[in-house]
Amino acid sequence: MTQTPPAGTEPEEPTPPGGADTDLAPIEREAIQWVVRLTSGENNPADRVAFRRWKAQSPQHAAALSHALNLWLGVGRALPAPREPAAAPLRR
Repeated sequence: MTQTPPAGTEPEEPTPPGGADTDLAPIEREAIQWVVRLTSGENNPADRVAFRRWKAQSPQHAAALSHALNLWLGVGRALPAPREPAAAPLRR
């Protein structure tokens, strides 16, 4: 059974184009939502408490989170590295 975080602490559900997440189980969608929320820089202490509670519900929650994190990290490796701006010439 999947428990929903308390009102006001749910991660925002991203809407993929064309409903691409319809093949995912609810627990997998929740795990992805938590990864997005916790890596967004916009989470708060209540989010982190709700996340820990969600993750501790079952081994399936922890496994779904591990899979979502691996996907997140894999996407980062697949993207091109950001280009560094050219250094400004030193002035004396």
